[in-house]
Amino acid sequence: MLKRLLLPLIAIMVGLSAWTIAQDKQTVVVGPSILKTLPKNTTLVLHAPSLASIVRDFKNSPIYKLKDKQEFTELLDQAEQSLEEARQTVIAETQIDPIEMLGAVKGEAVLAVGDISKVIKSLGEALMNMEEPELDSESMPLLMGVDALGGREKFKKNILSLMALAVREGAGVKTEDFHGGKITTLSPPEGAEGGPERIYIGEKGSKFFLAFSRKFLEQTIVKLSEANPEDSLENDPGFKETAGRLGKGNHASFFMNMKPILKAVNGAMEGNPFVFLWQTVEKVLFGTSLNNFGMAIALEENGIRSKSFVHNNGASDGMLGWFKSKPFAASPPSIVPGDAGTYNVSGLNAEAITKSVKMMLNLVQSFAALQGAEANVEEMFEAEMGFKLSSLLSSIGNRLHYFGSGQSGGIENPLGDMTIVLELSNDAPWKKLVNKAIEMSGGAFEPKKYMGRDVFVMGDGFSGPQPAVCISDKMIIFGSEPENVQKVIRRIGKDSPGLADNAEFKEALGKLPAQVTGLAYQSSSVAASYMEMIEQALQFSPAGDAVPPEAMRALNALLNLMGTSASYTSWTEKGLYSEGSTRFKK
Repeated sequence: MLKRLLLPLIAIMVGLSAWTIAQDKQTVVVGPSILKTLPKNTTLVLHAPSLASIVRDFKNSPIYKLKDKQEFTELLDQAEQSLEEARQTVIAETQIDPIEMLGAVKGEAVLAVGDISKVIKSLGEALMNMEEPELDSESMPLLMGVDALGGREKFKKNILSLMALAVREGAGVKTEDFHGGKITTLSPPEGAEGGPERIYIGEKGSKFFLAFSRKFLEQTIVKLSEANPEDSLENDPGFKETAGRLGKGNHASFFMNMKPILKAVNGAMEGNPFVFLWQTVEKVLFGTSLNNFGMAIALEENGIRSKSFVHNNGASDGMLGWFKSKPFAASPPSIVPGDAGTYNVSGLNAEAITKSVKMMLNLVQSFAALQGAEANVEEMFEAEMGFKLSSLLSSIGNRLHYFGSGQSGGIENPLGDMTIVLELSNDAPWKKLVNKAIEMSGGAFEPKKYMGRDVFVMGDGFSGPQPAVCISDKMIIFGSEPENVQKVIRRIGKDSPGLADNAEFKEALGKLPAQVTGLAYQSSSVAASYMEMIEQALQFSPAGDAVPPEAMRALNALLNLMGTSASYTSWTEKGLYSEGSTRFKK
């Protein structure tokens, strides 16, 4: 019962409502940020600096103008009717108008998860002992907060109505003064099962909070009075670096603090017989230098802009290190055709890849040793293949390319139209690998000659797609069909115009740095083609019949609005930075 009463309040904290967007006409200057109240060991933060700004800029975007199109009219009419019915139901049951409550929030909104080390420890102990984890409300450091600013009185009126309703339903409600603010404790009705033991609602000035941990809420309210809390997340060097890279002017941002999570998992794994497995997986996936990850998004009049930053002190360990390469020109090589609708290139670090593979092989050997079997995978590979595995891995080049039309291949060809090219510093080990495969197949895996190069075609051409691969000119060329591989071969060594001379690509390229470590491009024609893939997927899905035709037409109109997309990555001294944008069609 209590959970049902709190749903409107949770919706407020998240700040997501189409009604608010449709009605709010006020832009308010944001006050001091709630972020300064969060402790340094905060695990996760989702932050919107100003809900009023989101409303304002959404109304100025072409997305909002889609509501006047015929494709949206019928769908919106139905949605408004359903939403109004739901609104009236909430008012009848709770005497609270959710539209009024949501519209009262003008400032920032924050969803934060604090220190989860105790939760991870409890889960680890429960797993080792095959027991249920012992968790209570204080173990869940979840906090949601909003700054109502000019809508404070209206917002508080609805909060009081919610509390009065909780009392009528048998819940316990106790309000106390605390550090210049108030904390209200909501206890579930007697006999209620499931859900948190207590829920806390905090208030100070125009800021309101909901939390499951009283300690977390108290820390938040206390720090609101401090000018610059020393142990605040905003003063953490790692957070400051990431937030600085993401910059200002974003409508929403996400931050995850990986260091304390990984530290807590390591602590929970102490005494576990499989701790060596976790330690190897951690080093391969995350490395030892990973600190945090952040991303931000902004809605602009001409498109959508995004930024992200992975903070690892610029190290090359973990899977992230696989992509730490020297910068290269933000322009595709001549092998990429000018009609490519999509193009992606990532820099590679063969040394980091080799190191990770060796770690995993050592792990395999450790498992084998536990089973009483001694096995050296590298020695076995060399004995079978006639060359070292390390020579194969170290020959991986500096870049990996992916390109294609971007059009769906349909159910009969799930690979679609795609080509993957892996650059090599030396293709001899890979050719030896292919020759060994031919030998082991008894001659069944024979190549076809094309312009003096060996092209291996898989499949018979009758039962499905025919992927093909060619190893030549210090490249591994893989295509979803032989023509894709042949197209690349025809362009090798030629200066014929390619994607680099495509007008749409060049326009997108003008917004990017000259040197990058990764690049992605998608033409304006690709997004609209997604409708075909969606429609085909729904044909084979049990939920397909439940999607109304007007919803599909509205989605098609939205996809048709999306134009050229371009993004890049670049390594800094502290980690990997990425920035991208999707333009709206004019």
